[in-house]
Amino acid sequence: MLATPLWGLIGEPAKVLNVIDGDTLIIRYHDHVEHLRLLGIDAPESHRNEKLERQTHGNATKIQIELEKGAAATAFMRAQVHRGDPIGLVFDEVDRDKYDRLLAYVYLANTRLLNQVMLDAGHARRMTIPPNTHFPTSPKLLPQ
Repeated sequence: MLATPLWGLIGEPAKVLNVIDGDTLIIRYHDHVEHLRLLGIDAPESHRNEKLERQTHGNATKIQIELEKGAAATAFMRAQVHRGDPIGLVFDEVDRDKYDRLLAYVYLANTRLLNQVMLDAGHARRMTIPPNTHFPTSPKLLPQ
């Protein structure tokens, strides 16, 4: 559901509290602190974990390259949003993942779609996980 608050954002109003990495934020939403995963994108990992080990087959060189890309994605995200910034959230079919993170498309105060900004800058790749595949105004986020 799209809502346009008085301050002009698209979507449900929230505020940025912190950047975790290139596709995850900590936000204040409905007076609760929440972890938010940006829908439709996947940024490189910024910390060594099981997912990174799987993706690189444990290859130390590939792991280092991915960690450097993850650090760059995180730094770019931190340049886009700052503590206290208002954002607008647009949800798809499912609004939480198995880790209980909110899942949303994120609009900035200038009405740019943060998910798309990360894609356009090359700091994330497109990733859709059904049933969250319905965002018609942003073709790069739709499944091919």
